[in-house]
Amino acid sequence: MLTSAQVGTVIGGSVAAGTHVTPTFIKTRTWNASGNSNVKFVTLYLQTAAACDGGNRMAAEMAAASAGVKPAAVGDNACYFVAGSQVGLLVKHGEVSFKVTVQATLPVDKKEAMELTLAQEALAKLSSDAPAARVLVAVIRRHDEHRIGTIPAALPSSRMACADPVSFFVAAWPGNRTYRMKTMTCKELGGPCDHRMSAGSWEEMVKSMTAHVMEKHPDTAKAMKKMHEEDPRQWGREMKPKWDAAPSE
Repeated sequence: MLTSAQVGTVIGGSVAAGTHVTPTFIKTRTWNASGNSNVKFVTLYLQTAAACDGGNRMAAEMAAASAGVKPAAVGDNACYFVAGSQVGLLVKHGEVSFKVTVQATLPVDKKEAMELTLAQEALAKLSSDAPAARVLVAVIRRHDEHRIGTIPAALPSSRMACADPVSFFVAAWPGNRTYRMKTMTCKELGGPCDHRMSAGSWEEMVKSMTAHVMEKHPDTAKAMKKMHEEDPRQWGREMKPKWDAAPSE
């Protein structure tokens, strides 16, 4: 979402290539400033919108207590968290949220301005391509579910995602895509309604369909269960070709 060049331009100096805290914790990326600079490092932390909602509730409580919370004009919802000389900008946009933090020996207002610019640039990339944004959401959710930085083995780029998740995400942008989402309806998968589901792999679509029919169509769920008991592979044999034929977004 951010390049080293973008970060360097905003802070007014060069930065090293972004790195993760550990090879498997991919949601945080840090750029360390090079040479003599008032900025020590910049961090981008990715999370789901649901996780951001918890931060917003905390922000509301802090604001009510006259603590250091200020609104910011970026994304669907954003605010600065200020603690002494330190500040971080939390931004929510659609299903994704992220926090930008500039660690520097600078006045708070200057750090806020840098964080706002970086957030705007990250948001511009995120907003330019909805399918790629869904890829990012899938990556974050998979990380949260398994606490590791890998993507399901069924995905074409899973090995690259494990080795370099940022490159994996960049590969999803226009003209350079190796992984796209597919959308199918409940009816296309043997169900009774036109509810649309998106997934990045057949395995994820199976999970979405199973959860959908169990919640919305209990009779269909019972029929699918009976089919599975009689022939565990029948539904897959009938529906997998439809997934394969479905266009990628």
